[in-house]
Amino acid sequence: MPSGRLPRGTWRTAERSCVTRTGKWRRWRRGIRYETGCAPGFLPLQASALAAASQGLRSLTQYLSSDLRCNVSQVEIKVYKQKVKHLLYEHQNNITTLKADGELALKLQQDEFRKREGELGKDKRNLKLTLKEQVRALDGWTATVCSNTANVL
Repeated sequence: MPSGRLPRGTWRTAERSCVTRTGKWRRWRRGIRYETGCAPGFLPLQASALAAASQGLRSLTQYLSSDLRCNVSQVEIKVYKQKVKHLLYEHQNNITTLKADGELALKLQQDEFRKREGELGKDKRNLKLTLKEQVRALDGWTATVCSNTANVL
C-alpha cells in the first residue's frame, strides 16, 4: 500500500464520523435559529405587535428610570430590547418589500396603460380613415344621383 493513503475501512469510518459531526452541527444551528426567532418559517409580524412591543419597552424603561424597585433582571431587559429591535427590523423589511412590490405593480400597470393607449390611438386613426372614405363614397353617390335626376328632368 502506498504511503499517504488510508485503508478502505479507515476511510469509510472517517467519512461516517464527518457526516455525523456535520448532522449534529446542523441540528445545533437549527436549534439556535429557532430559539433566537430566526427560524426559516418565521412569520412576519404585524404593525400592531410592533407598536405593542415598543410601548412595552417604553413603559419598562420609564419604570426602571423612576428609581422604583424592579423585579425584572437586567438580562430579561436586554432580551426584551433585542426582541423589540428584531420586531423593528422585521417591520422595516416588510415595508421595504411592500414598497418594492407596489413600485413593480405600478410599472406594470403603466406599461399596460401605454400599450392600450397606443392601440386606441391606432383604432382612432383607422376609424377616421374609414369615415373619410365613407364620406367620399357618399359624396360620389349623391353627385351621381343628382346628375341622374337632372338628366331625367
